[in-house]
Amino acid sequence: MSIEITEATQKFRRSLLFYFILLTILNITFYVFKVFPEFSTLKGLLINESVILLLGYLFYLFFKKWGLKRYLTSIKKPRKNR
Repeated sequence: MSIEITEATQKFRRSLLFYFILLTILNITFYVFKVFPEFSTLKGLLINESVILLLGYLFYLFFKKWGLKRYLTSIKKPRKNR
């Protein structure tokens, strides 16, 4: 018995991964604000935003390198009996 990955499952995976990455970045942001209160100024906010963009880019590079795109776009097709 094989499990087919449908288009809805694929969209759900993508959205789940997107929200996971977004929540991780927000969590890191709030942690930085809590630990370093000087980042609540405008200059600190710009530094923090650049750190968030850098983290997002590192996530992108990491997922690109480890083939997450292949994982997200994989749809198992049923095998044809010969």
